[in-house]
Amino acid sequence: MTQQHKRYKRRIYILKDTAQPRYIFTYFIIFCLGVFLFSIVFSLLSMETTSIVYENQYFSVGRTPTVLLTDLFGSGWVIVALGGLLLFIVTVFLTHRISGPLYRLNASIKAMAAGDFSFQVVLRKKDDAKELAESLNRLSDELSGRIADLRSVNEALKEAIARAGLSGADADELNRVAGQLDTALSGFIIKEKA
Repeated sequence: MTQQHKRYKRRIYILKDTAQPRYIFTYFIIFCLGVFLFSIVFSLLSMETTSIVYENQYFSVGRTPTVLLTDLFGSGWVIVALGGLLLFIVTVFLTHRISGPLYRLNASIKAMAAGDFSFQVVLRKKDDAKELAESLNRLSDELSGRIADLRSVNEALKEAIARAGLSGADADELNRVAGQLDTALSGFIIKEKA
């Protein structure tokens, strides 16, 4: 199975270091405010009406808003809780399509800043930010190629120094510079050429 066709499962559903928890909380608050606003509007529209309720052998007559609010606060919390749970589940999956890739891209950029260009950013089929991931992969490939070229040039430089038959301070200075370049280039992890 190639790396492009491999399926990547979610390991973490709520990414704490991203904006995902804030989005989930915001959507839940909007849902609760919507339910509350709907209840208020419905109560205001039914203010001049009367409701008759027959429940468990009790007969009661009351103004419709009072009856509705009593029922809403009595058993309506179950609907709000179930709706909130459903909303939570849906928003986790919807926000994960952007938060997951951003989390992965951020980790990849941190790896690049540390000198690791050996990775390939792979996103799931329905994730957003695929163009950004492809750009980051191209950047990583380009930098890996340039670092590999620098390593090759440094090896050729060391061979040229050895062939030149220099001795003394000149040879020592050139070998020292080539060694410094080796040390600087050894800090990078690059993709192996196929």
